[in-house]
Amino acid sequence: MMNITKKEMYKATAVMDDTDEIYSLSKDYRHLNRSGAPKFSKPKYQLIKALISKISYENVVEIEVKELCEMLGTDRSNLHRRLNIAGSLIEYESCRDNKAIEKGQCRIHINPNYAWKVSYTKSREQAIKEWYLFKDLSEESKTDFSINPAYVALKDLKVS
Repeated sequence: MMNITKKEMYKATAVMDDTDEIYSLSKDYRHLNRSGAPKFSKPKYQLIKALISKISYENVVEIEVKELCEMLGTDRSNLHRRLNIAGSLIEYESCRDNKAIEKGQCRIHINPNYAWKVSYTKSREQAIKEWYLFKDLSEESKTDFSINPAYVALKDLKVS
């Protein structure tokens, strides 16, 4: 019997990435917005895609701040401004916010509706419910295109 660590198992697991589909539908149905612009904009899409490529487990990116800055083409002083493009689709933590995170590291939680790496502790559906349970307390969650009733209906139509 092979002894394999949880970290090795997660590394071998592919990420379920629905970002392309959400972006495509957001563009296709931009006429549903008053402004005519897609709710899931291209800069948001590009940022989320970059972060998804670095998912460590579930919907979490654990990365060195320096590496994150290089990946996003920014410096440390502008990192938060760059991450703010994603709005309520991500949550950023550093050692200042959470003492369990080592100095120079950060942790980013991505909305599990956009990307998910199979977990051994909870399902994607549970993670989505938890995400929106906490986010529902915020007005920002109402701008998330992936939970818009029109998106859900259109996604169902496209699948059929």
